[in-house]
Amino acid sequence: SVIPGKSGQKYIEETHGKMTKLNTILREQKFSGCIEADGGVTLDNIGSCFLDGARAFVGGSAIIGKQDVRTAIRDFRNQVLKTKRKILIDKANELGGSDLVKKWVGLHVIGEKHDQIKKMVEEAGYL
Repeated sequence: SVIPGKSGQKYIEETHGKMTKLNTILREQKFSGCIEADGGVTLDNIGSCFLDGARAFVGGSAIIGKQDVRTAIRDFRNQVLKTKRKILIDKANELGGSDLVKKWVGLHVIGEKHDQIKKMVEEAGYL
């Protein structure tokens, strides 16, 4: 996702299309491994990389050198989790409309996570 050899490069946007195409080919071939996005992965694009099919990520300079590396990694994980939830919400809407989305939201824990999920659903226009 960057030109190899130098840390801190910007993610090459054309990689999104390449990963999507690669993911389709690998699924058709019943490949059991995973795609890794290595280079230029940040909080701003890790969700898109996950949508494209990447399941392993190298944050490099987006994590190394941070004051609190644990928090940086946690933020990356939370961004991937947010993207996973969006995929599930979209699929629930596709399969059963707003009724299924409401049931899906109702299955999740109460409190902050529930509120985050509900906000995502409302922003997507499913409720």
